[in-house]
Amino acid sequence: MRLALAGTRDEDTGAASGALLTVIQASNAAGVAAVGALFAALLDGGRPYPAAFATSLAVLCAMFGAASGVLMTFRRE
Repeated sequence: MRLALAGTRDEDTGAASGALLTVIQASNAAGVAAVGALFAALLDGGRPYPAAFATSLAVLCAMFGAASGVLMTFRRE
């Protein structure tokens, strides 16, 4: 969060922090909805529960890896 708020003026810090947390929560909700929709679609497509779960988990891990990779590009030394 420090990096995202680095260029914020002191008097705008509260509003910027609130906007940042709103974006984080919305992103989390969108990710959960996407993985849940994938899981439901796989079940509706006739896949057995363990296979649908494994595929959804693999996609979730891939999303986590991609997000981690993006965040590492902003890492400070």
